[in-house]
Amino acid sequence: MNSPYRPPAAQFANQSATGTDIRRRGAAIFATLPSLLLIIFQGNSFYVHPVWTEIRVFEPSYTMTPLVLISAVTGHAIALQCIQASASRMIGLGAAAAAMWAMTAVVAGNLILDKATQFNLVAVLAQWAVIVAFFLPIIIVKCVILRHYGRAMLAPDDKPIAGIANGPPQ
Repeated sequence: MNSPYRPPAAQFANQSATGTDIRRRGAAIFATLPSLLLIIFQGNSFYVHPVWTEIRVFEPSYTMTPLVLISAVTGHAIALQCIQASASRMIGLGAAAAAMWAMTAVVAGNLILDKATQFNLVAVLAQWAVIVAFFLPIIIVKCVILRHYGRAMLAPDDKPIAGIANGPPQ
């Protein structure tokens, strides 16, 4: 006797990953490290400072939250490109994202610095280059992790996703 009823979980078994799923996973992967740092620094701040008596107790939250958001937006933006990128293109994606992160860090750092100091272009460019050199390997590793998990999402049924080529064209 065949029942017309199908359990709700069976409806999801045949669904393939979409670009949105991969972008969400990219945002999660890219935001994981800054989120963990935020939790560690905020916990340390609660431990060191008298809670609720100083404004400094929330300093990690309002300095790290923009980094978490920028990381998530970057992961969302380049997720689909990371999945189909070659090694050289992945380095290019990492360099572009690192340059954007570094520019944000330099601008935010110069806004925080004392206004009486004179602006020095060479110092700012050196600061920017050091930050890019720091962020580039981190972003490339995150892109490789995203590529691994994104392709694992595609592997069960190898159905193509709109906008993503699964393997070489035939």
